[in-house]
Amino acid sequence: MAIATFSSQYLDATIQVWNQTLAADPIDLAGFTNRVLLDSKFDAQHFLLMLDGRQVVGFLWATADQATRQGWLIAMGVLPQAQHQRRGASLVTRIQQIFVGEGAQQITLAAYPASYLFPGVDTAAYPNALPFFQKLGFVKSGEAVSMQRSLVNYHRPINFDQVLTQVEALGIKIRPFQLSDTYSLLMLLSQDFAPDWQVNVRQAIKSGLASRTIIVAVNQHDEIIGYCQRAIDASAGRFGPFGVRSDMRRQHLGYVLFHTMLITMVKQHIYHVYFFWTDGDAQRFYAKNGLIVYRSYSLLKQTLAENPQTQIIDQ
Repeated sequence: MAIATFSSQYLDATIQVWNQTLAADPIDLAGFTNRVLLDSKFDAQHFLLMLDGRQVVGFLWATADQATRQGWLIAMGVLPQAQHQRRGASLVTRIQQIFVGEGAQQITLAAYPASYLFPGVDTAAYPNALPFFQKLGFVKSGEAVSMQRSLVNYHRPINFDQVLTQVEALGIKIRPFQLSDTYSLLMLLSQDFAPDWQVNVRQAIKSGLASRTIIVAVNQHDEIIGYCQRAIDASAGRFGPFGVRSDMRRQHLGYVLFHTMLITMVKQHIYHVYFFWTDGDAQRFYAKNGLIVYRSYSLLKQTLAENPQTQIIDQ
């Protein structure tokens, strides 16, 4: 067995191993290309392969941000016949060593915001994963869920028009994105939200789809104070990101934006809405508005020592 870095000769085999080991999260060539290879931070030195001769029997995809000294172990898998031989642990140990050498101080398991694949370990789909990572020094830091609902029988809430009237009385308009909104929306995102949200908006605008996939809230000064988006990965029913400017929260803007998006989706014959990642107050908001949990995750992180003595376990 040997550890190598990704190259094109292993492309098909890597996708096959991904689909055999991450059966709840399959990927095809287009998805692998878009999510992995075209990621702005992709580095083949951070995509490790476990080889048995010339056969790929395991992989580990990671990335890092040197500015924040943060690393992400995004996804990994080892074929059943190569497990319980310390192969998975060897992959994790190698990426830990690489990250330490690059100055990273923390590794987050999954939860990579640029890909939005999954926020952590799905303990139902992968029951052995949580104890595996915990033995390698990862600590549980929280929980998250994926949620969804059918829109086949969706109707706007009874009080929607009343709440919308209250919002409009504040001088706020709820409408589809217009190209002239570009600067204002980017400013909102840069001031109140995560950097990757800008990436999603820029892609929608460049593709010419933003007017169909983004709803904005605009005040009397033509400032965008909230928005919601869908189809960030070309999946029409995928909802999010979604946010309201910090000083305008608790004005029912989120409620109106959310249901305006659902109403618009039904008009466009999109009859299912889902997203991969939420928790806390946001989860409670979605539950009150008809979404149900379909996957649950444990969130894991690890603080890196300057000279880690990583334990290799029998995996």
